[in-house]
Amino acid sequence: MRRYRAELKQSSILCFLYCVRCGDGTRVLYEGSKSQCDAVAAELETAFRDGEFVATSAQQARVMALEEALRSILGWRELRSGAGEIPIVRIEEIAREALSATAREG
Repeated sequence: MRRYRAELKQSSILCFLYCVRCGDGTRVLYEGSKSQCDAVAAELETAFRDGEFVATSAQQARVMALEEALRSILGWRELRSGAGEIPIVRIEEIAREALSATAREG
């Protein structure tokens, strides 16, 4: 089912009035002729899909940045010597870099 759709709102002998409804059909976003409502519904649908794509891409970028930081931290843990410790200062730097990268993207 499309999120935005043009539907017949009311008809009379002289004209037909159409509207654009959203979601479950309780909200009317636009009223006009059939062709106007079809065009508005198509534009709204396109904008909705674009927003959905941008949100998904930003979320994927955040996850990738955090995964990279985690891989770096786990890499140090695997490479450290028995007497050595993970350099906490460097871990904090990586975490800050990952957080700032996700903030820029989000």
